[in-house]
Amino acid sequence: MIKLFANDIAIDVAPDRFTFTCRDTAITLETLVLVARGSGGFQVLAVGETPPDAPSSDVVRVDLFSSSGLPPGVPDRFEFLTAFMRHAFMTVTGRVAMVRPAVTIQGVHSLSQIAHGYEQSLIARAAIDAGARTVEFK
Repeated sequence: MIKLFANDIAIDVAPDRFTFTCRDTAITLETLVLVARGSGGFQVLAVGETPPDAPSSDVVRVDLFSSSGLPPGVPDRFEFLTAFMRHAFMTVTGRVAMVRPAVTIQGVHSLSQIAHGYEQSLIARAAIDAGARTVEFK
C-alpha cells in the first residue's frame, strides 16, 4: 500500500554532484550550499547552484565534500548536507512527501577519500534526517 503513494528516489553520488531520480524526473545538483549569516544563525539561500544575483557580503559557500576547512563560526557540513538532500527530495518529487520515500544510493564509495570510511553512515543519516523512510546502498 505504501508503494502506491511513495515516490521512491534513486541517488547517484559523486563528490562534486548528486543526481536524484524519481520516476521520470531527474535533477543534478552540485554539492554546495550558499548560506547567509543572520542574527539567528545561518539561513540557506541556495542549494546545488550559485545564483547569478547572489549577494556577496555575509554569504558563505559551503562545499559539502571539500577537504578545506570551513570559515570560523560556520556549523558542521552535515547540517547543510541534510538541507541539501531535503531540498533535492522536494524538488525531484515535486511536492512534500505524504509518505516518506525509500531511497537507493549508488556511487557512495566515491566519497571514501573525503569521508574516510564513514560515507555510508554519513549519507544514510542525512537521507533519513531529510525524510527518507529507508536507505539502501547498491
